[in-house]
Amino acid sequence: MKPSGLARFLAGVVLFACANVAAFATDYYAAYGAQPGGDCTSPALPCDLAYAIGVASGADVRIHIAGSPSIYRPQVTYGDKSMTLIGDGINETLIGSGSTDPKCAITLTTATIELQNLQLRNGSGCCGRGVCVTVPDGATASLTLNRVWLNTGNDGGRGIDATTAGSGSVTIDVVDSLIQNNGDGGIVLAGKGTVDIERSLFTHDYGNSYTTASLQISGNVTTTGTNSTFTNNGVDGTTGGIAHASNGLLTVNNVTFSGNAGFAISANVASINHSIIDGTCSISGVLGGDYSVESPGNTCSLAAATSLVNMPSGALNLGLLADNGGFTQTMLPQSGSVAIGLGGAGCEPVDQRSLARGGTCDAGAVQEGIFKSQFD
Repeated sequence: MKPSGLARFLAGVVLFACANVAAFATDYYAAYGAQPGGDCTSPALPCDLAYAIGVASGADVRIHIAGSPSIYRPQVTYGDKSMTLIGDGINETLIGSGSTDPKCAITLTTATIELQNLQLRNGSGCCGRGVCVTVPDGATASLTLNRVWLNTGNDGGRGIDATTAGSGSVTIDVVDSLIQNNGDGGIVLAGKGTVDIERSLFTHDYGNSYTTASLQISGNVTTTGTNSTFTNNGVDGTTGGIAHASNGLLTVNNVTFSGNAGFAISANVASINHSIIDGTCSISGVLGGDYSVESPGNTCSLAAATSLVNMPSGALNLGLLADNGGFTQTMLPQSGSVAIGLGGAGCEPVDQRSLARGGTCDAGAVQEGIFKSQFD
């Protein structure tokens, strides 16, 4: 049967769309120890990572990085380039800073960069940076971490070090990532922009002589944290968890804070909902504090009608940080925890492991009763 005019038209539209998708997507391939030269456009003919970044061009650039036990040290400034770097996994693809300045594994000014399935590690020496972001006046930059391990070392390392000048702004999105062992702060942003943390773990971001929180924000930044855990972050200062000295609002929803030095949260203005605060707060203004738990005190200005305060530490009954399924480790509420079934509208539909919560919502990042066996 001869296709109708409408069918031929629709088929043409599909082919045109597919052709345009192909036209705007360019894949490059890099491998450790590969030669700097080459076209880098075939997995069989990969090139050096720094070279691939340098020659990459197009509206939708993806650089696939082959796994290696060694550390890549490209030390490339992206400027206004936009691309996605895709590794073979956080224990397979390692990108680190070098032993001489600049000690930033990745640097961007006005670029849009997404990192996937890789680890950023300090190469050697003190004070390495996973990502350095420096946005000039009037410009914008964007950084996305998707299944990334920021691991820059206890000796003054910093996971993300971001600053903006004048009206410049940056967007930082962190999804399903591990921010661990960064001696001078996991993520630090001074300036203007937005930060969105989803399904991620901040732990062991500390240093004996550093005063930087695991997530430290200042300036005019709006920050949102959902389905995430901040635990065992030590600091020689006032706040180990989230320090939000910003004119923008800090919103946390279904977040677990436990075992952090100093304050779990310090902020100018915050909205805390469906969360567990095992620790104390220092907050100037609270816009919301529903369906949350604070232990052992009453410093977070939680809503008396819906939240629980002055709970003894044993009432939280949180499990140790462990592999309960999902990309990051979590602290699962144990049977009898007051966080279980706290309920309330506005709970996140999935937990830190991307599993549907179902039934009555628990406070905190993970839902009790959904076990690792469901991932097997």
